[in-house]
Amino acid sequence: MTYREYITLQCKKLNASESDITLLLVDQQTLIPEPDADVDVRTAKIAMCNEFATLLPMANVTQGGY
Repeated sequence: MTYREYITLQCKKLNASESDITLLLVDQQTLIPEPDADVDVRTAKIAMCNEFATLLPMANVTQGGY
């Protein structure tokens, strides 16, 4: 399984589009220089956490209509 496949499967749970996956891989190219290489799960998870850590603070998330 490649980084691209692994991250795509993980991000499907969040309804991420193919362009979202591509942007994640571009933004995290220091950790994942070759997206079609065999996946190192730890590295893939670190890349996803790094990306989500920058995206989530910008999200407008409300709970229970507050």
